[in-house]
Amino acid sequence: MTFCLDCHRNPEKNIRPLAEVFNLGWEPPGATQKEKEKNQLELGHKLVEEWNVNASVGCYTCHR
Repeated sequence: MTFCLDCHRNPEKNIRPLAEVFNLGWEPPGATQKEKEKNQLELGHKLVEEWNVNASVGCYTCHR
């Protein structure tokens, strides 16, 4: 559940291309961890904007 909540709170850090959604080993491109984090944020901001992601979540989403 923590992963789900973290992603809804900040999708830019977790969102990935549709073709990679089920690839548990996927990592953003980059030679170093710092490059991967930078590339993930760039990609994440782009995808959130393109897909019009509204990642707001409240307790009622799961607890009905």
